[in-house]
Amino acid sequence: MGLKIEQQIKRSWLHKVISASIVFVVFAAALLRAYSRVSPDFSVFYHAWGLVWNGHGNRIYQEGPDRYLYSPGFAWLLAPLGGLSFDLAFGIWCLLKVFGLLFVSKWMVSLIEGESNRKGVELAESSVHWLSVALGIAFIARPLLIDFEYGQVNVFILTVVVLSIATHLDSRTSLFKISASWFLLGWLAVAKIFPGPILLLPWFLPLRNSEKKLNFARGFSLLGVSVSLFAPVISQGWRGALRLLFDWKDALISRGFPVESHNQSFLAFVYHFLSGHPTFVLSQNGREIAFGWAFLTPAQLTLVGSAWAFLSMGWLLAWLTRGPGNQSARWMAVLTALLVIPSHLVWKPYFLMALPLAIFGASQLLIQKKRGRDWFVFFVLFAAVNLTSFDFVGSAWGPFFEASSTFLVAHLALMVWVISELSPNEKSKI
Repeated sequence: MGLKIEQQIKRSWLHKVISASIVFVVFAAALLRAYSRVSPDFSVFYHAWGLVWNGHGNRIYQEGPDRYLYSPGFAWLLAPLGGLSFDLAFGIWCLLKVFGLLFVSKWMVSLIEGESNRKGVELAESSVHWLSVALGIAFIARPLLIDFEYGQVNVFILTVVVLSIATHLDSRTSLFKISASWFLLGWLAVAKIFPGPILLLPWFLPLRNSEKKLNFARGFSLLGVSVSLFAPVISQGWRGALRLLFDWKDALISRGFPVESHNQSFLAFVYHFLSGHPTFVLSQNGREIAFGWAFLTPAQLTLVGSAWAFLSMGWLLAWLTRGPGNQSARWMAVLTALLVIPSHLVWKPYFLMALPLAIFGASQLLIQKKRGRDWFVFFVLFAAVNLTSFDFVGSAWGPFFEASSTFLVAHLALMVWVISELSPNEKSKI
């Protein structure tokens, strides 16, 4: 008996060392890439913040190293960062991302642990949760590296979405946490659009929160939306704020539908292979490559895209209103992952939204001691996300994998795999 306990302790420490090493390597690589590259997206944000900070906010949609496509209030609320040096502001930006990812991981682990305890699942050692987090972060390593490299906001969106859902599920949450999380969600949902459906939670899925807490969530989410749209009123007045909204609309319309190979949306995949038009590969200096054939007309492409958006949004809303039942971790993980599916524009870093899903999937493999086929599926999906870059498959196959929306395929496959692992009783409720 003593020998068995000693072996478990050694295994537990080994798990923790391996897990910490994986997480450290991924975060170190992300920070190294962030500081060794140009960080083009953050440069756009920083320039817009600087304009607002220095009293020239009316020019955020006219000036900058590239097009600024976010809501006016996104620039106004973060304008103080524009008063710092670029390196200091970027350092704060990256550090907050690390804390955000750790928060998401910690909250997923707490949910999984709670459900395991309720079901009477006895874990051989708690370190399996460390491994789950490490495997989950490794699964989304490539989107994470790209997000850090470009200085994007997707980690913050993931963090705020998870925080908002967490406050909604936990009846013990303070009014301050509820107010802060739902305000930030409302603010970001306007700036980036795709997390918007989560705003429906306090309206259509009350769950355990008191009416007072639900009203705080509803009210502060609406306040966040208002700030994202109308914060410029502070310095520009109502006329200037409305002018900025029209400038934002024009900037979004001028962006159009991106047909580049790195757009991972379903509609982009259909366009690449069924429109007959060549695909632009920006990582190869705008090289044009023809995939597939001219099978669909422009009107048919629009119809296919609309049908996909309608059906996937229906799936998202059905899952959202279904509620967590006694499967909070699984429900939240799938809901978070579903947010990126309906859009016609899905960049690779958006798939950071799969982190809760990957952590949950890894935890089930470890807790249920799965072998063989399930681990093979997880590894194949990991490879589809992380081992299909130009560096791994070369310049000949790289454009094909990119244009094939490989990230989206792996993302959908992971969701289907996680949902299919539901118990028979849970399946009947879907």
